[in-house]
Amino acid sequence: MNQSNLLILILSSLIIFKIRRILSCENYWQSNNDGASSSRRPFDVCYRSYRDSVGGDYSYRYICNTTIVNENYTVNGYTVFKQFYNGVGCEGEPNATLLEDTLPFAIKCGGDDCDLIRYRVYTVDTTDNSTGQCSDDNYDESITELNDYQERVHVIERCDDDGFVSDSYFCSNNYFYINSYNNDKCNNDGIYAAQYYFQGCNDADEYIEIVSCGKDSGLSSSSADSGIQTWGIIFIILAIVALLCGIAFVIYHCHKSRNRFDIAA
Repeated sequence: MNQSNLLILILSSLIIFKIRRILSCENYWQSNNDGASSSRRPFDVCYRSYRDSVGGDYSYRYICNTTIVNENYTVNGYTVFKQFYNGVGCEGEPNATLLEDTLPFAIKCGGDDCDLIRYRVYTVDTTDNSTGQCSDDNYDESITELNDYQERVHVIERCDDDGFVSDSYFCSNNYFYINSYNNDKCNNDGIYAAQYYFQGCNDADEYIEIVSCGKDSGLSSSSADSGIQTWGIIFIILAIVALLCGIAFVIYHCHKSRNRFDIAA
């Protein structure tokens, strides 16, 4: 293998590595949903938080470790555990760490973190005027201060295979949406529904607050700039590869022509 071919191979490997790094998301687990996978549940982040004025606030998260339980609960040497906390946000020390009793479909532990949407769904009791109402003049403030909520996390820009159907989540700074597909691969030609959830009162008894969006799904200038930069790097590398190929081609033919001249001499 000559030097030019070796250089091309190295640059091609860098491109593939770059693309794989962009697409990487391997720190989650999925439960077994009748032989299919469920939603990706990320490790080491607060997965659910509940502000509950009746039963008390609590939260939980998932962790993985190398404890071997049995072939039903352990995948590739990893097992899922669930940690419970008093209060919201999974703060402080857990008050319980238990084996997750749902059978896993897949466990991806220790890889790159996934991009997430974190949002809160507030309960609006239209019969209880002591809590915030969507009809209030300052409903944003009154609902977020007074009402119970459930804080949820979901992996975005990944396909959740539920067997015969699938869905994927996307988000922006003040809303998120869910695409549903009539196939198990989130192929666009099978999309049959798109549900949008905006920050605020989506109906009279539910208020949604977008806490964070890990990656704007191509809807803001910053996200678009990031995508342009990523593909710009790839195209620059491809251009360099093409230039090197051209230089190698010219050098080869010049060398070949010189050899012919020497023979004739």
